[in-house]
Amino acid sequence: MNLPQPPRAVVFDFDGVIVESVEVKSRAFVELFPDRPDLHEAILEHHRDHLGLSRYEKIRWILAELLDEPADEERVDELAARFSDLVLDATVSCPLVTGAEET
Repeated sequence: MNLPQPPRAVVFDFDGVIVESVEVKSRAFVELFPDRPDLHEAILEHHRDHLGLSRYEKIRWILAELLDEPADEERVDELAARFSDLVLDATVSCPLVTGAEET
């Protein structure tokens, strides 16, 4: 009888599994548009309603649907890079999810 082999590696997702970083991303979407506080709630609602959607798609939607601006690739890439910078800086200081270290 062949017994199953134990796994050689276990891979964990980072955001929300190892560190509590979900709100960091929420804040970053709002920080991309500091001059439009009137749209912050709509931005947050769209982000939270579409958690599995890529930041690129969310940014395209914000530009096209909320700002009525062209969502060309150059502008989307620029905002996505800024988003990454905002998230990276904040994520490294996020607390661990309860039990992550022990696991």
